[in-house]
Amino acid sequence: MKRIFIFFFYFILFGVSNIGSSAEINFKPLFDKSDKVFAHKILEIMPSLNNVRIGNPNAKNIIIEFVDYNCGYCKAIHKEIIDLANNTELDLVVYFFQFPILSDSSRLYSKILLSVAEQNTGEAILLHDKLMNVKGNLNENKLNDILSSININQEKFEKDIVSLEIEEKIEVSYYVARRIGGTGTPLLIINNFVEQGFRTKEEIINILD
Repeated sequence: MKRIFIFFFYFILFGVSNIGSSAEINFKPLFDKSDKVFAHKILEIMPSLNNVRIGNPNAKNIIIEFVDYNCGYCKAIHKEIIDLANNTELDLVVYFFQFPILSDSSRLYSKILLSVAEQNTGEAILLHDKLMNVKGNLNENKLNDILSSININQEKFEKDIVSLEIEEKIEVSYYVARRIGGTGTPLLIINNFVEQGFRTKEEIINILD
């Protein structure tokens, strides 16, 4: 996996600049004035964005977290989010969307996460957890150590990470985050509410209620 990282680093960041046009993208829910829960509207925009999640997709309560893996506040809120996701009394599902806003390396980490999710969502959640629990700043060595622990098909990973589909997913989630007022991370959609920045689990529960 270290070979993959070194070989693709600059190509991933700068070699793919155009995205395709997917029939599953539908931005109309962003402008929906109905009483439907706002989080549901976001989930309708591009269903393939919704596969990195924890919990039952039919749960009553929804959190969508837009993340950047270089964001210290995202790392700080991670434990709060996981604790909430594991609280069965909340009837909650948590989705993780990509919003690589801080640097070019943020975009690389998003591509890696989504490429892993293409073949194994369970491993993608594991990868997400590991990236959020890195001590200090992420770097090549830390990333390689993490990737070596992920069980994926290397050949498929190499194809997915440079695909237009992955690029498109990032562009769509980035656009949605910006469109709803996102200027930083973490950006949270909690049922009908948009919240930006760190929130304790107690604050999030109050919003859910």
